[in-house]
Amino acid sequence: MSNSRKFQFLMILIFSSISSVLAHAEMGIPVQLRLKNPGGTYPTESGVAIKLQVLTPSGGCILREEIFSGQTITDGNISLVLGSGAAGSYDPGISLNSVYDNSRSKTGLTCVNIANAITGTGQTYNPTSIDQRIIRFTATVTGTPLVVDFNMKSIPYAIQAESVGGKLAADIIVNNATSQLNQTNLNNLLLDATRLSNLIDVAQNGNAQTAGSATNFTGSLVGDVTGTQAATVVARLRGVNISATAPSSGQILVYDGSQYAPANQATAAVTSVAGRTGAVTLTTADVGGLGTAATRNTGVASGNVVQLDSAGKIPSSTLPNNVLTSSATLAGDVSGNLTANTVDSVGGKTSSQISQSVDDTIAATNSATAGTLVKRDGSGNASLNTVTSLNNSTQNIYLYNVGNTNNVRIKSPVTFSDYVLTLPTTDGTPSQVLQTDGAGNLDWFTIPATGVQSVSATSPLVATGTTNISLSINVGTTSGTVAAGNDTRIANALQPSTVFAGDVSGTYNSIILANSGV
Repeated sequence: MSNSRKFQFLMILIFSSISSVLAHAEMGIPVQLRLKNPGGTYPTESGVAIKLQVLTPSGGCILREEIFSGQTITDGNISLVLGSGAAGSYDPGISLNSVYDNSRSKTGLTCVNIANAITGTGQTYNPTSIDQRIIRFTATVTGTPLVVDFNMKSIPYAIQAESVGGKLAADIIVNNATSQLNQTNLNNLLLDATRLSNLIDVAQNGNAQTAGSATNFTGSLVGDVTGTQAATVVARLRGVNISATAPSSGQILVYDGSQYAPANQATAAVTSVAGRTGAVTLTTADVGGLGTAATRNTGVASGNVVQLDSAGKIPSSTLPNNVLTSSATLAGDVSGNLTANTVDSVGGKTSSQISQSVDDTIAATNSATAGTLVKRDGSGNASLNTVTSLNNSTQNIYLYNVGNTNNVRIKSPVTFSDYVLTLPTTDGTPSQVLQTDGAGNLDWFTIPATGVQSVSATSPLVATGTTNISLSINVGTTSGTVAAGNDTRIANALQPSTVFAGDVSGTYNSIILANSGV
């Protein structure tokens, strides 16, 4: 227990009853704690974040980790329910039942020390039958970080107790999804006395009772249907026996006074029609479905039945006036009649316009042929004599000679920023060159005929190529002129080897003051 000098703790694990824990283990384990500082007072604070961890008895491996945010501590009292908090980052996802189950190994665990620093991951815990658990309380109360470990007593282990009220595990009903054995189904069975009695009768005496929806049964059926489930036989109709002789093709079942037996159909001629004998003439009342007002081939009135002509067609005399006939005149884009019609226009375009459009499309070529539509060849190219465009986008411009045998190509750089060059308004004069003003405007510039007029530089001029620069030096003896190599002024100039005389002796590299001249 850290920070024990600052706070004293009392931890209580509360259960309403052992059976309640068993029935609602996953609902949680109530936990109550009380804090008291060394001064004897109990702190009150809200918005406290608390972490509860259930650890293995040794190694500090986390079996469960829950976070409780925004908790209130009143007079040192803290009430939590283990199993209701949010899963912490190190929670291995083990159910609350499994946390206290000493019969199974726990894998994938993270282990920590008392400072909650990780000491291992992916660990396996193999509990013994008597292993207990440690519950760790972590929070910051009144500015003091607290980490407190408690040994959990025996009450939480009622979740995995060997007996409850003297009943062993074998004496208690366990839910089974496969057999659908659960408390609800058992209650439904035992609450229905008739259903339970029928089941007992079947089990003890083998007597089958009425089933609402039977899918399998044993024994033989009785009544009009006999036999077992796999071999049933319809032996009667409404209690009248059916002959065991199977009928042949075309026969019917006939009641012979004692049973239904196969028999051939009667072959005698029809003796009466519609209850009348002799030469019978049927009327509309004798034929069902026609009604009493239906007549044949009498015009276009409602309810009449029309007879087809010798060609299998409806006679035009019986057709309504708005029905299309072979002699009806067509109008609109189509002219003529039903048997001889002509399409005159499509979408307002005449047939001659459509025909011309089709001819022009067929005559399209990729060569520069006057009066034809342009189409591309297999390489996507087409030949044109003159192209006029307000805007043109291309990477290469080819200028061919008259015979198209040679070309000059103007190609854009691979990488550059956009710029615009505007050509001058005239073609210039001989020997002029294009000059830019730096803003993309080009104009013709005349190069001076005398070449370079003057050179001004602060650095020495360096001649390149095979011809040196010839300079004319102003040599003379007056101010501003350059002394020649044989000038006596240079010959009489102070040299490093010159020896001083008089009050100063030596050379200018080593001057010696001989006397002060006094």
